[in-house]
Amino acid sequence: MKANLSEALCYLVSGKGNNFFARIISVLQVRESSTVDSMAVALDERHFLLFFNPKWMLNAEFEDVVATIEHEALHLVLEHIPRKMAQAAMFQQPEDRARFFRCTPFAEDMADNCMLVKSNDWVEHHPGGWVWPDDDRFKLPRNQTYEVYLQKLMERDEEDPKFSEFLALNGPGGSGGVGGFKLIDNHGLWQNIMNSMSDEEKESLVDELKHRIKGIVQKAKDDHQRFRGTLPSYLQKLIKNVLEPPKIPWTQLLRDRIVNTRRSKPRRSIARPNRRHVGVPGLCAFPGRVRDPAFTVAFCIDTSGSMGTRQLEIALNELQHLQRADDDITIHVIECDASVGREYTIGPHGKIEYELTGRGGTTFDPALIHAQELKPDICFYYTDGYAPAPQPHNRVSCPMVWLIAPGGRKCDENWGFTLEMIDQ
Repeated sequence: MKANLSEALCYLVSGKGNNFFARIISVLQVRESSTVDSMAVALDERHFLLFFNPKWMLNAEFEDVVATIEHEALHLVLEHIPRKMAQAAMFQQPEDRARFFRCTPFAEDMADNCMLVKSNDWVEHHPGGWVWPDDDRFKLPRNQTYEVYLQKLMERDEEDPKFSEFLALNGPGGSGGVGGFKLIDNHGLWQNIMNSMSDEEKESLVDELKHRIKGIVQKAKDDHQRFRGTLPSYLQKLIKNVLEPPKIPWTQLLRDRIVNTRRSKPRRSIARPNRRHVGVPGLCAFPGRVRDPAFTVAFCIDTSGSMGTRQLEIALNELQHLQRADDDITIHVIECDASVGREYTIGPHGKIEYELTGRGGTTFDPALIHAQELKPDICFYYTDGYAPAPQPHNRVSCPMVWLIAPGGRKCDENWGFTLEMIDQ
């Protein structure tokens, strides 16, 4: 059965389908575009729009149009555009950015389709090539987040040139001669916006877009309830997550700290004269002071026996995110249980040691004593918190942040800033 866009929306709103999706899409401006394969939710001057290809619409099956509308609505509810914009800001090197843009369409559609199939099982059996993480070419588990899929795909893209070529061929703009995937993403619609903005502008836009999505989802929810519609449990959970007060990522706090430190952190250099000594007979005007771009972090990891495998996995994932926070970052990784087991230094592209030492008792003091010697700009301690608070004389002089693992507890109420991590 053939259908146009308005007929599909009417079907969804009528109650015969899941009308919440149609209420999400109905608040967007709809525009025709020959540059998208089918449909795409994208940005235009900081507003969300729905683009659709009229040629595709003429030949699409009714079920395909309905499923694609639901798919695009889920992209909004899952906040994929601001989330991938936040991820894109983490990759500064050209090769990393190219890898990100190859992998992100697959990652977000994998996460999206795992949700979509819960309300529309038609997509899993249709030969249209919808992307699934457990496809033989990916072999990833279902029901993971966009960020998890992105990390796994980028790791494989870096290690396997053939896989990298496969993604390039089958992603948006590729020839599509191998996989034949139905990728409902055209990153060219937002990539130009990303490339024209500073990091500060990107962060501001991410916050603004999340606020707009919250308004769209709230209105759709209110309209849905007004007409006594019911929502499946998975959608109720998604809506609750969107409408909850925002939780600030700790890496965003770190980037803010790096910017503020650079404004006030000087170092001596012969590249600039000391203005106090200029013109003073008998005194050399060099060296003077310049801003120091380097940023040093002490990242302590609790490797005691009370830390579970998943908690340690999260620690290493967060360390990987920390690496990408800045091009001039230096990280001193300190593994510690009752004593320091290992300490090593990495930069933005250094190798993380995934085989952790320790697994004994827990004491915070040894790692903090060693961190004092390193004189970092900031110190992080990832722990479950099950140990006595450190002695006051062992406290580092720089800002201190406790990263509390999921299921952990606050370990020092009187010192440092505490961030409770969430397993997502």
